[in-house]
Amino acid sequence: MRARLLLTLLLASPVAATAQGADPMVNPATRDSVIAVAKRLFDGMRHHDGAMIASTFADGAMMSGVPRVGQPVRFQSTERFVTQAGNPGEPWDEQIYDPIVQVDGDLASLWVFYTFSLGEQFSHCGVDNFQMIRVEGEWKIAFLADTRRETGCETAGRVRVE
Repeated sequence: MRARLLLTLLLASPVAATAQGADPMVNPATRDSVIAVAKRLFDGMRHHDGAMIASTFADGAMMSGVPRVGQPVRFQSTERFVTQAGNPGEPWDEQIYDPIVQVDGDLASLWVFYTFSLGEQFSHCGVDNFQMIRVEGEWKIAFLADTRRETGCETAGRVRVE
């Protein structure tokens, strides 16, 4: 009986680790450095620090949001976003959860659930998908896409990135 339980736990642990974003094939230091770029972006948004925000993007980076049904997909360069997020005002507070990181050489993908508040007012949640490239030894965002919704935003049971 104990042997079966131990075998079940051993077989299930890689699945559980992968489900929580701890891909055993990704070096933990590399995983942390990919996540750190997203954290720096969101810290910059909270402080309306355009220079910090801009430092996270590669030259020519693009952004897109998955629109509501019936609305066209729009792509934008990051310059407009950096300007908007860098303007003074209520903090843009984006919290991220359950990161999934994949890396192959100088290409990385980060998938996270997020919640977004404007100051103290909750706005929406969704998923951020970052495509990053390593430029001169540093991860930069090449493309960022997100979804947005007002339901299904509960965070109980999720692992928040600090």
